[in-house]
Amino acid sequence: APGSVRERELAEALKSTDPQDADVVFFVFASGGARARRAPIGEASVSLREMLRANREYKRVRLPAVSMDKKRDVGFVTVSVTALKTLERVRRIQGQRAPSPPPPAVGGRADDVITIHVSTLALEPAQQREPEVENLSVEIELLDLEDKSALVTETLPKGDGRLPVSFGYKHDVPITRGENREKQLKSALKSPLAVASDVAFYVYSSARGGSRRTFLGDATVNLKRLLEERREEREVTLPVLSEEGKTRIGMLTVGVIGLPTLQ
Repeated sequence: APGSVRERELAEALKSTDPQDADVVFFVFASGGARARRAPIGEASVSLREMLRANREYKRVRLPAVSMDKKRDVGFVTVSVTALKTLERVRRIQGQRAPSPPPPAVGGRADDVITIHVSTLALEPAQQREPEVENLSVEIELLDLEDKSALVTETLPKGDGRLPVSFGYKHDVPITRGENREKQLKSALKSPLAVASDVAFYVYSSARGGSRRTFLGDATVNLKRLLEERREEREVTLPVLSEEGKTRIGMLTVGVIGLPTLQ
């Protein structure tokens, strides 16, 4: 509805630096029976931004559904998305409301963000068989953020191992011009220690009710390397290594998006 929260959310998605924010995603689920846990086996998507750019709608379009790790096709879904009038109205309102851009400031932009995704985790067979490993969660460490509660996925059961655990986590970390977080980022990128600019993903296991919480291993993405190579990790699958770094406990698919912020 005009002026509603959803309209503002749609406007933000259409102008987001991450194109996936404007996707309509269709998840395909499978289950083994009435009591079995439903698990996503694949997905297909339609881009609202592309619909608006191409001035078209999708009516009974057949889309390929790909597995959650993006490695294989799982079938096709026939979908419809009709929203062109709404998208045009939101774009028109955006143009009317758009303020003049602020003058560029040395060392940062007011709307800079680093976007973190945690998609899936596939355990190694040995970890899958471990009875102490019942539930899984991922904590993210980025700089020395004061609000760490947002940088945690939900805790999910490990399942039977036939499919990876799908977290579907996304969080935008704002880097505001002139504030402490921007200074921390600059310092980390200049540090001779590579670990200072790591985005670390810590994998934890727990038993029922959250008891016996145990660190399993971690994976990292280095911001300084992304800056030097002028690239982003929109979706990358990383080995999760044990604390001593010798044992692989699984493969974690994540994303770290924010090259304009790093520059």
